[in-house]
Amino acid sequence: MLRSGTRFLLTPASRVHAREHGINLEPDQFFAGPPGRAYMGSARRLDLMQFATL
Repeated sequence: MLRSGTRFLLTPASRVHAREHGINLEPDQFFAGPPGRAYMGSARRLDLMQFATL
């Protein structure tokens, strides 16, 4: 488990996946899509992000 630094958790679909990456989410914060949606965790801050591919 990564305990420090910046983490990106792409399309977290379950509590198990989020917890394995050290990110605690509420039940309404899990999603299976669209592709590119992610949570970025840094220190104690958690932000929802959208990544684009070219």
